[in-house]
Amino acid sequence: MTIRDIDVPDFDVAQMIDTYKKWQVSLFSFFAGGYVTTYPTKLDWQRMAPELNGRDLCGEILTAAKEAGIICWPMIDLGEIPEDVAKRHPEWPGRQADGSFFYKSNFIVSSCPLGGYVRNCSRELVSELVERYGQIDGIKWGGASYQFGGGVCNCQVCQQRYPEETGQPLPEDKSEARYARWRHEKIQETVRYLADVVHDVAGIPVVGNSVWHLGRGMSLEGMANDQDFTQVEIQLRTYDNSDDGDGGWGDFFTPIETTRYVNSLTQRRPWVVASYFLAWPWRWVAVPWQEQKIYLAQVAANGGSPMVNLTTGAPANHYDDRGFRAIDELYGFMKEHADLYDADRSLATVAIVYDHASASKATEDGRLNKDYLNDLQTCEKVLDRWHVPYDIVDSGRLKELGADQYAALLVPSPIDLEAGAIAELQRLNDAGTGLVVTGFPPKERTAFEALFGARVTGDLTPTFQGPHPNPVMAYAKVKQPEHPICRGIEPEVVPIVTPSLPVEAIDGTETILTRGLAFRLFPEGLAFPDQPDPDNPLCLVRDHKEKGRTVWFPIAAGRVAKRTGHPDNERLIVNAVTWAAKETLPLRCEGVPDLMLSIREVEGAPVIHAINTTGRHRYLREFTPLYDVKVRVPGKYDVARFHDGEGSRDLAIITEEQGSLVEIPKITDYALIELR
Repeated sequence: MTIRDIDVPDFDVAQMIDTYKKWQVSLFSFFAGGYVTTYPTKLDWQRMAPELNGRDLCGEILTAAKEAGIICWPMIDLGEIPEDVAKRHPEWPGRQADGSFFYKSNFIVSSCPLGGYVRNCSRELVSELVERYGQIDGIKWGGASYQFGGGVCNCQVCQQRYPEETGQPLPEDKSEARYARWRHEKIQETVRYLADVVHDVAGIPVVGNSVWHLGRGMSLEGMANDQDFTQVEIQLRTYDNSDDGDGGWGDFFTPIETTRYVNSLTQRRPWVVASYFLAWPWRWVAVPWQEQKIYLAQVAANGGSPMVNLTTGAPANHYDDRGFRAIDELYGFMKEHADLYDADRSLATVAIVYDHASASKATEDGRLNKDYLNDLQTCEKVLDRWHVPYDIVDSGRLKELGADQYAALLVPSPIDLEAGAIAELQRLNDAGTGLVVTGFPPKERTAFEALFGARVTGDLTPTFQGPHPNPVMAYAKVKQPEHPICRGIEPEVVPIVTPSLPVEAIDGTETILTRGLAFRLFPEGLAFPDQPDPDNPLCLVRDHKEKGRTVWFPIAAGRVAKRTGHPDNERLIVNAVTWAAKETLPLRCEGVPDLMLSIREVEGAPVIHAINTTGRHRYLREFTPLYDVKVRVPGKYDVARFHDGEGSRDLAIITEEQGSLVEIPKITDYALIELR
């Protein structure tokens, strides 16, 4: 909860607590110290909210929350310094190359996370809060507290530390690879430092906020290790800060991706925060409640704690209350069925591997969105549309995976995968885990080639070659139509686009698809290939009887699926994952591609989470019910209990040879199916 200057004089704490109790809120945080200070501090560098006039709003909130039995964490943001304070302490703010401040507004400047404002004042502030209020539930650091300003920081500390630690002078561009790595290391160092401050001074839990998206910026792995809880904001859904620019869209399914990834990094349920408001910069307008509910449900369905960023003070201060219905309904539903969320775990038998080094390499090459994220996120969406439950694991955590944890791993575009990660993939494959890789291997690829039974024979080859003056079309040729990876693909060809890597099969590896010649689309009389097909492999497989199966698409299969939009390209990915997993998927659902399914386990019993996203995704304004949905699960079950906003009821179960068929008459928005 943001507390603005104008909220302070008549902030109604009792009304806020009543609303939170109605919503079944179990925990909230609020601005307490830093550049928005809501109590009469004795620290002369804190900016107290104007018109506080001696009121201890922070203390009132802490007391009321405790009496109501709601956990309450004061939030501190040391990322911004009032301009007058920065001028009094010139060693605290970040500096541009010309010595000027990085400004956040006309009177707020950015601090440097290595400077005294963050490193020293943090301890003073936490000490004051503890001395003033005694036992506090926990402390949250605002994400700016460990972030740098907009460019290369040239403050005194950075001018000293960067050359000492890298042997190089500060660069001009913050995207310079060495500086970007150093900057990420210092951010992580600051995360650890601030966590240690709270632990040392108060001995209470600590969490830090991060406005973060997979693949962009720092890896969250360190943050999850160094803090007691991990909070991530998934706030951008629409954004445009210019008068004449076109608005950009964030991904509607970001909550699924973010929650699954962060969940794999922490032993505690991650806090995943959605903005209440439409998007930056329209923070007074609510997201339509239908979209907000489905957005938050994606967090709940994948092992996270859904949170909402209230941006204009307490609920009563908000200018648009239409979105509150989503909070009320979803939190109430989770409270009613808390036993189906508490201590649950994923039952996915497939995981997608995210490799931060490869994402960083793509960023350095200026091709993060075009290449790495395109491939990764399309693979995610394909598995979701085809109802293949999956987790997302960090490549750095592969060493922690047991041999029987996943039946198959999908690794998109591992262009900078480290040798240690490849060795872990080899270990898992030797123990029986199937592997599917799309895209191109790292430069040091000897171990990679040995693992997948293929040798690179040339440089990346454009799909479209030759002096064709007209558009050209390219295809993959189906060489083994009877192979399970080609199941459901009727023609002999599949459309492709994007470059491929020339490879040859070794060690008995089979070739399932090969590259056809790109040929002219126009004029019609010439619309056929006039040279032999290249026939280099586009899908290579090995079926080790004593080890796990392997599949390698030496073409970015996810990116191809997105660019063509053809179901055959999606089917290849799904079939490859299913085959590599030896058909051991935890559920199957026919059709209804906009039904997002996840499966989790509570006390040994599976719980299926079903989210109906059918309809217009920007912005979802009404629910389009799905009828007669059939879900197959392995195992024999006697009872299927269905829970949604209309109540709870039993479903019909049909026992089949391979398991159980659950028949769901209707799914409106978000529902749970409990199997016993």
